[in-house]
Amino acid sequence: MPPATCSGAQNADSYLTESSCSEITGCSTQSNIECPNCQKCLNGGCSNKDAHTQDTVGSNTCTDTCKECYGGSCVNQAEDEDIFSQCGEVGCDGGATTPYFFEFVSESCYYRLNVTAENAKCGSTGSCKSAGYYCPSQPIGPFSGTSCDCSAAEIDCTGIMAGSCNNSICTTTTTTSITTTTADGGGGHHVVTTTVPPTTTLAATTTLAPTTTLTPTTTLSPTTTLAPTNDTLSYDHPNPDNDAVASDDHVSPHNGASTRHTEE
Repeated sequence: MPPATCSGAQNADSYLTESSCSEITGCSTQSNIECPNCQKCLNGGCSNKDAHTQDTVGSNTCTDTCKECYGGSCVNQAEDEDIFSQCGEVGCDGGATTPYFFEFVSESCYYRLNVTAENAKCGSTGSCKSAGYYCPSQPIGPFSGTSCDCSAAEIDCTGIMAGSCNNSICTTTTTTSITTTTADGGGGHHVVTTTVPPTTTLAATTTLAPTTTLTPTTTLSPTTTLAPTNDTLSYDHPNPDNDAVASDDHVSPHNGASTRHTEE
């Protein structure tokens, strides 16, 4: 029987001799015995493959995600390593199976940002870290497509809860004027009208107080004081008994004149 074809080679881990992992001239005793995964045939025996590599030769390999050869064995990579870039992008936005939401910003709901393949790493259990690990702390991502008419209408948009709106509690006005009346300090008043821009949305529950109008103050004129008089009046004494009396001269200082009265 002709000798078997020699198909193995130094540093390979397949088609080795059964007893010594050595090439025999003519390969007359060759069989299909392999070195363990993460080992190779070297200098007549099985030797460890280099650390932080994977074993892709033969049937007993070490090629799974987050696995590596280390010390002649196939082991888990350390946490936060992905030596062979096997983890890939982690979806957090609307394209993910389970989207994650950031929050409302200016009445619009946003997703969280995806994790790039470069930043996606292995965990400590031989598998890539999941969306549940990364997404809750990711920054703001793209717009989710939900916008509310006012901030009071915002519902959810957090965690894995999609945002929604109760716009029935919002009242949108194109122009709103608010009139305020204030006293001007001189008995009158000023009316100040403020126009709210069209983009302002007032909640339906907001009630504006009615305008208060102040009554002007009435100012009284000062009191007029009359000057005292210096005139002196004269008068005659009456004679109720109608008896004769001596003739008297009565001098009245009134108007500087003298009056004589004679009675019999």
